[in-house]
Amino acid sequence: MADTSSSVTLPLIITKGLIIFPGNNRLIDAGRDFSINAIKVSKNKADSLILITSQISDTVENPTTDDIYHVGVLGRVVSYTEREGRVRARVEVLDRVKLDKIVYDEEEDECFIAEGTFLPKVIVEGKASETIVNSINNEIDKYPTVLSKMPKNLVNLTNDKDAAIDLCYALAGFFDAPVKLKQNILESNDEVFIAETVIALISGENIKNELDNN
Repeated sequence: MADTSSSVTLPLIITKGLIIFPGNNRLIDAGRDFSINAIKVSKNKADSLILITSQISDTVENPTTDDIYHVGVLGRVVSYTEREGRVRARVEVLDRVKLDKIVYDEEEDECFIAEGTFLPKVIVEGKASETIVNSINNEIDKYPTVLSKMPKNLVNLTNDKDAAIDLCYALAGFFDAPVKLKQNILESNDEVFIAETVIALISGENIKNELDNN
């Protein structure tokens, strides 16, 4: 089932309000049968590979193809546990993927199966990468409370001048923000847009912290 050349056909998890980015390792809690089954099919039939996308609105319980974003990610299920009718999976996120065709396999696996093609990696190198990283650090330095809440691995990433997009994706995954805004980051091939949007998220996180402390 898995083919990692230029396209893939794999089971699909549909999340509610969770946008994840390449380079992230995330826990995904699945409670709906079609996503639970997708995780199990991934482990048993697809070399642990899986496609992941989010619903446009988290109020829809039984989504159709019109209810989901058609840019998602390819992940690898590292491990999963099952308890009380729910599955918690740890997923390593590998690449961005455009979902070209989505069907529901009701005869055998009872999950969504998607065909997807890989989107180009957003590559920023040299001086351009350093400029983005410096701009992000300058913004973070304005807000000590934001820095204090960042995990150590994320703080370490801010010191890597060659990791502009990795840093942007990690920050976008860490901060709270509207689903649509995060989806815009995921779909974008424009490093300037990605960086500017992430810098805006840092300011927004500071405002959130101030409101929480009042």
